[in-house]
Amino acid sequence: MGWWRRPARDGLILLTPQRVAVGVLGAPSWRADAQFAPDPRGLADLGAYCLHHPLRRFRILVLGGDEEFRFDTLPPVRGRDRRTLIRRRLELAFRGTPYRQARQLGPDALLLSALTQRDPLDAVVHALLAAGCAIAGIHTASALLGGVLARLSLLDGPTLLLSPLPDAGIQLAWLMPDGLRFARVGQGHRCFRSADPATLAPVLADEVALTLRYLAGERQLQRDGGVTVCLLDAALRVQQLAPLLQQHLDDTGEAAQVGALPLEALSAALKLSGSGDLPALMAGALPQLPLSAGYAGADACRFDRVRLLRRRLRWTGAAVLGVAVLGSAAIWLDARTLAARTDAQLARLRMLRHESQQVSDELVRRDVGDPVALRAVSRLYRSGMASWPSAEAGARDLSRIVAAVPGIRIDALAWDVAQPAEPGADTPQGTTWTQHVSLSGHVQPPADARQALQQVDALVARLRAESGMRVDVVSLPLDVRSQVAIRSRTDAPADGEVEHGFALTLTRTPGGGA
Repeated sequence: MGWWRRPARDGLILLTPQRVAVGVLGAPSWRADAQFAPDPRGLADLGAYCLHHPLRRFRILVLGGDEEFRFDTLPPVRGRDRRTLIRRRLELAFRGTPYRQARQLGPDALLLSALTQRDPLDAVVHALLAAGCAIAGIHTASALLGGVLARLSLLDGPTLLLSPLPDAGIQLAWLMPDGLRFARVGQGHRCFRSADPATLAPVLADEVALTLRYLAGERQLQRDGGVTVCLLDAALRVQQLAPLLQQHLDDTGEAAQVGALPLEALSAALKLSGSGDLPALMAGALPQLPLSAGYAGADACRFDRVRLLRRRLRWTGAAVLGVAVLGSAAIWLDARTLAARTDAQLARLRMLRHESQQVSDELVRRDVGDPVALRAVSRLYRSGMASWPSAEAGARDLSRIVAAVPGIRIDALAWDVAQPAEPGADTPQGTTWTQHVSLSGHVQPPADARQALQQVDALVARLRAESGMRVDVVSLPLDVRSQVAIRSRTDAPADGEVEHGFALTLTRTPGGGA
């Protein structure tokens, strides 16, 4: 099904001042599948590549772009007011670029940052959006490397990270345990790899001193505080350069301790198959970090928001479909159970019909008085027909009982039969029906109320003596209930004119006779 297809893999666009490289994100060893020049013709080729390539979602990694940082404070507001205030501070601080973000450093501290060199980034973003590709985020090397070191718990305190960027120069990133605070690129020194360590060490020392003075002026660093300067490059390179840089910093009076961080060790810690390549390291670390959209605004991420909405709708549809399937399965099982019960009852009725037909055929062929036929009829009655009591048999039994009390006459009689919901274990075979009888009558005159009550009591006692019979008295000739008002003798009729009526309800349970 189309809506259940596996999503395509994400891509990574590496943007440097000299080239635009595109590759698949998430591979153990990243490499650029295509490279384009950052001119109009190269960007047109990039748009055509993205339009016909299966990669439909990209993250952009900017190397060497102008990244500006500003520190600000927040008043004690919360919720929507706080978010609105942060958005306004961003708009006021960086009006000329949409690539901006804010990060809280504490309850009242705010770090605002933006990519101010927007022209090359605008061209790449417009090419991707024109091709219908989603942009998941725009990131910088400084923020990405800070996240990697924080994830590996390599930041014990204030750290100034020095790393070479391809085609860009030397990047200096000021890192704290909670993340990136400041970054800059030494634009005048693009010969980081070609220069020998003795020539490069004083240049790096000047860059470190300049950065530390700026941070001290922004009150982000105490002059007497200890700082760690970390060199990130190939193992042989940082081993040669670290002692020379430490000597130059000591000569200038900077309280900094230089450390070496080989790319090979960092790649091994991230379980990547890298060989000293910084872009490959950052590309491999991207899927392992919980990154947000970074510098990508709402307009740049609009296709990615649509993609996420479609994915949520697919999962919601799958959940609704699963619930519907489970409900249908439950209904189907109930229907199967009911059908099985119906088939069992029909099988019993067919068996009873078959046995009845056999007895009928046997009676036709034999004499009615034949003992074999009589036993067959008795067996059929006991097995099937006896389970259904007859009204005639019930009326005959009642007539026999009522005849024992000659002064009582029956006026009305209602008879009903019901099958017990759950027959008990002590219920006899073939008697699984309960009879309900409602009768009403009167005591014949000349009998006063006391005599009529005695005769009705005698009838009730006679009925209760029957096996399986329960008697409920509905009304008596003489109402002895305390809540009934007593009438005076002036308005009471004579005893000969009063009809002493009564009403009873009889319940005959299984095993209580015919």
